[in-house]
Amino acid sequence: MNPELEALIKAYDAAIQSQGRDSEQLEAIYESLLAQARERHRNVSLDTLDRTVQLAHRRWVKAQANFPTLPSQAWGNPIDALISGLLIQDSGSIRTCAL
Repeated sequence: MNPELEALIKAYDAAIQSQGRDSEQLEAIYESLLAQARERHRNVSLDTLDRTVQLAHRRWVKAQANFPTLPSQAWGNPIDALISGLLIQDSGSIRTCAL
């Protein structure tokens, strides 16, 4: 992800989740970052940039909730994995590691 967009998304996230005096301060930080981005990208209006960040934020939140899982073949028998620990095969040798 573009570091500039990621900073805007995280600033927006902090601003919408905060309350009280912190809320005003975090909103000001977000607006400042948005204005700086607008200066670098003069062909985009501030409103369009703000809506783009909001859309990217929704997708970012959704992606955070949908973390990848291991396929069932990777686990084998889940009871064996719980009893003996996770087995890792490395260059012919087998060792266990803590879960």
